[in-house]
Amino acid sequence: MNFSFKHSRMNDPKIIASFSIITLLVAGVIIFQLLDYAAFKDALQQASEEPAEVVIATCAFLIAFILRAIAWKKVLPSMTLGQSLAGIHLSLGANHVLPLRLGEPLRVLSITKRSDISLDAATASTLTLRSADILSLIVIGVIIAPSAFSDILGWFGWLVIGLVLAIAIASWKWLKGIVKRNDTVTLPGPTAIGLTAIAWILESVLVWQSAHWAGLDVSWPDALLVTTVAVAAQIAAIAPGGFGTYEAAAVAAYATLGYDAEIALVAALTAHALKTSYSLIAGAVAMISPQPSFIGRFRLQKTEELLPESHYPDNP
Repeated sequence: MNFSFKHSRMNDPKIIASFSIITLLVAGVIIFQLLDYAAFKDALQQASEEPAEVVIATCAFLIAFILRAIAWKKVLPSMTLGQSLAGIHLSLGANHVLPLRLGEPLRVLSITKRSDISLDAATASTLTLRSADILSLIVIGVIIAPSAFSDILGWFGWLVIGLVLAIAIASWKWLKGIVKRNDTVTLPGPTAIGLTAIAWILESVLVWQSAHWAGLDVSWPDALLVTTVAVAAQIAAIAPGGFGTYEAAAVAAYATLGYDAEIALVAALTAHALKTSYSLIAGAVAMISPQPSFIGRFRLQKTEELLPESHYPDNP
């Protein structure tokens, strides 16, 4: 098969949209066949009756992304915190709409469209921090429960993590070369790496709260382990937002810790629903704020702009 033909199909919006819908439907069918609807309804009802808890969990989730934005700004000091957060939120929202985590490049596009940061600096810093983000998550999981975490990931999970490590090393070398040529770019130090690790701890607050809404009396370390396993599994997610992959990994983690699998699915779906709602709203906001609007930067040229300039006077 001709490579250019395959490449064009991979970039066809209709193909991507169809693939997104199909993967969502497949994951949805599997999950909702196993879901205890009454328990899920009760969990949502419990959340609606405790709006303060919803606000606290959501704010903890928001702060986690603000910390990641601060970490990115430390590497690219010339951009504003708002630009950094918008880029992260834009890719987050896109990842919940597109399959195969195809929203990641929008983080780079956002910052290059909204600032004077070069494409290579934006790309190298993104790859470095994203891989460091995942590796810090893995370290947390190993510290919390080394045996359980390793068993749940399995050989394929560790193979993917090995790939992430290779990307981290390559992107670090790339970024290091850019730093030598560009004094407005810096390498991520202990503070930036530490902020990414703290961000995962804050994300576990939402997981812990969702589990309690579902009726699981989980401890905070258990919620943190579930967070690490569920997010690590999303590295190889297929459906938009990792739908299905997130729930399966979270249930596996809960079951390993001794919790009921049916209630664990309710807890996982509740947490994922809240995360998805946040991601879509934050992503939508990031498209228009801060200025200049991300949408506004992409426009079709007017017909007269496409025409060559005339070398003849308007009047004969």
